[in-house]
Amino acid sequence: KYGTLGWILFLIAVAFVQESVCAQWGIHNPAALWVTCAAGLTYFWWAIMTGVVHGRQNFFWYGWASLINGLGRVGAAIVAVVLLGWMAAGIMTAAWIGLLCSTAAVAWQSGDLWKVEATKPRWRLLATDLVPVIVVGMITQALLTADFLFIKNRFPDGSTAAYAAASTLTLALVAFTGPIAQVMFPKIVRAARLSEKSNALTLTLIATAAVAGSGALALSVLAPIAIRFGFSPKFVAIAPLLPWYAWCMVPLTLSNVLLGHLLAIGRYRAIGWLALIAGGYLATLWKTVPFPAVDADMMPLFKQVVLTLGGFNLLMLIATATFCLFAESGPPKRLSPI
Repeated sequence: KYGTLGWILFLIAVAFVQESVCAQWGIHNPAALWVTCAAGLTYFWWAIMTGVVHGRQNFFWYGWASLINGLGRVGAAIVAVVLLGWMAAGIMTAAWIGLLCSTAAVAWQSGDLWKVEATKPRWRLLATDLVPVIVVGMITQALLTADFLFIKNRFPDGSTAAYAAASTLTLALVAFTGPIAQVMFPKIVRAARLSEKSNALTLTLIATAAVAGSGALALSVLAPIAIRFGFSPKFVAIAPLLPWYAWCMVPLTLSNVLLGHLLAIGRYRAIGWLALIAGGYLATLWKTVPFPAVDADMMPLFKQVVLTLGGFNLLMLIATATFCLFAESGPPKRLSPI
């Protein structure tokens, strides 16, 4: 309830800066902004409820929740965008509907817990375990989305659509490998609490590397076809960027696995150092992403941004691997009680 209250206060703040936000990010229909805010609140509850199902290792309904989210989003998008022509607002409405359907499913599966009598929150304990999770989420989102946000903010209108197409395809690598790491998390937490040996991390890294590497190779070989599939043919010019973009995302898929491992075993001190890397990435984009002219050749600039992303993704992988190695060789961390 505290999170919901905080979100309501956030919505009030958005109401005062709506015009400037829409102007800054090129949002022509304010409805898209408000639907995005509503989707954010729904995602907050979805994350809590799927976390409960996830923690119980009820992977059957955890998988169905993701499937319902995707199917609901696609079905609503067909109605809102194709039939009603709502465009950006329609896309966000579709995403919101998908989340609502998925949240209803996991709420039903975890309903017995919501009937348990509430206890007084242990705020210090909650902050100790929750803040690192939030910071890791912010690190991941920065590496996933900051490049496109900077390009959209600084490049001329109409020049970013092709980059968005390449970004959409390569982000699928992270989306496909995410569930592998998520299945690993509760298994490592259980092994750490019971002081058991587990090969979950090794198996997850191998599976993630195989899936991400295969996807990057497929995009490298089939780039022109991949761009044509689901996108306008005019975006074919961006195809040479796809192999670079795809392989630059592979280190991020592996570092996400290692980040999850650090959280699972309670090695929170490493998170602060990794946040500095993410901050360095944002600062580098701020200093290096230019304000190009309308008639400038965008491909070299796009490649510069992608290579910057790839460099920091590789740095993040090296850092997370190093911290995990030291964690395995160090004394066991005392985890907070459930």
